[in-house]
Amino acid sequence: ITIDSVNCADDIKDVYRAVCHDITRGGNSKCIGAGKSYFDINDITEFTNNDQIISFLIFNPDSGNSIINLIMNSRKNCRSVQEHISKEIWVNINKYFLFITDKKLTNKIKYKDPINLIEDLLTYNLLHYSNSDLTQERGNPYSFMNLGKYLERLSLSVDFLLYRLFSDKIENDSLKENIYWKNLLLSIGGYQTYVKTYKSSFLTQNLVELILLNPNFPKSILYCLKKLKHHINRLNLFNGIFYENDVFYTISKLESKLKFTKSIDLKNNKLRKYLENIKVEIHKLSNAVNKTYFEN
Repeated sequence: ITIDSVNCADDIKDVYRAVCHDITRGGNSKCIGAGKSYFDINDITEFTNNDQIISFLIFNPDSGNSIINLIMNSRKNCRSVQEHISKEIWVNINKYFLFITDKKLTNKIKYKDPINLIEDLLTYNLLHYSNSDLTQERGNPYSFMNLGKYLERLSLSVDFLLYRLFSDKIENDSLKENIYWKNLLLSIGGYQTYVKTYKSSFLTQNLVELILLNPNFPKSILYCLKKLKHHINRLNLFNGIFYENDVFYTISKLESKLKFTKSIDLKNNKLRKYLENIKVEIHKLSNAVNKTYFEN
């Protein structure tokens, strides 16, 4: 399995938000929600306090999605392609690795405010995004980094919606439903966008429209598809591929499907089936990318 450094940074950002939310507001609902999006719900360990949650999300060596494992794998990948990435990206990810693997770090959070640790980790994460954007030359490596990033965002956005549909029956306008959707929007950075766009309570139809069909929201499925198509076109140009391959066909098909979808037509079971079909197409797209650019 190849773990892209930008994908890892994207995952870590979501974990940070969940941990920060629970530390500053109390409780553990956001952290448990973040964990459920990555693990089988039947295998989730029940936590009794925030310290256990923080330790699990950040330092657990047995979890493939813990921050320490994501950084270790990200560093391995950066080392293997060091000649293709900027010096600034490599230096920052190496410093990040040395920081999070410091054995004294786990003891520090037991006696100090853990929010300070979260802020330090977030700083490294934001530096990675900045370095990737400002110092990486716009050739093949940059396009491949963005392919991984937007494929990951696509998958997560679909999973967030599917998780809610599988967990309980949706109850429009209920307090429970409003709390869930608000936390979902906060976790994907879409709360302000929703409030400015709809100026209403958290209606399922509006939320589905924002996350699925909004062309200007960076975490929406349609936006991610447009970005993927852009970088696929760039890769084809860089590598002399002038025919419409499986990658281009699959992503064009998905984009057309979304463009001609109305959120009002997606209700409960129809929405679930629709999202499950998109999930299948995303897997096909990922396999097509691997076959086209790495196996040939």
